[in-house]
Amino acid sequence: MLGSTPPKLTQRQKDCLDLVAQGYTAKQIGRHLGLSDSTVNNHINDAKNALQTRDKGEAARLYLELYSDPSRHKLPSQSAGLVHALDVEDEVPATQPSGWRRVWTWIVPRMGGQENALSTSQTILAVFHVALFGALLFIAALMIVKASFYALT
Repeated sequence: MLGSTPPKLTQRQKDCLDLVAQGYTAKQIGRHLGLSDSTVNNHINDAKNALQTRDKGEAARLYLELYSDPSRHKLPSQSAGLVHALDVEDEVPATQPSGWRRVWTWIVPRMGGQENALSTSQTILAVFHVALFGALLFIAALMIVKASFYALT
């Protein structure tokens, strides 16, 4: 497997493996380090190859054995504060929209995204709402143009 000396890893590879060992996803690691998900995955894959491991979990465990102090050999759980800091962008608002925003959400509901995934019937209804709203705007515009034309003649 590995020789007598541990392979050289870049600081970014070490940072990524350290956070993998703590249970973070590539997306969370990217936010924490200011990198894209694909860059994080590239660092992890390069470290896996250097450490000659099959998966990122095995690479993280080997990294801890080779590069960390003995007190870190047990994989720690994520602290609640750091998890919250990394997941702030993923939070769904706890309150419902109010006023015009609520009306707009009824006319054109949010679509896409994991937390906003709509069923097939909800998607069809949403498309119908958008089409109806568009048709009403078109009719209103025609009426305004017609009224303007009659006012000029």
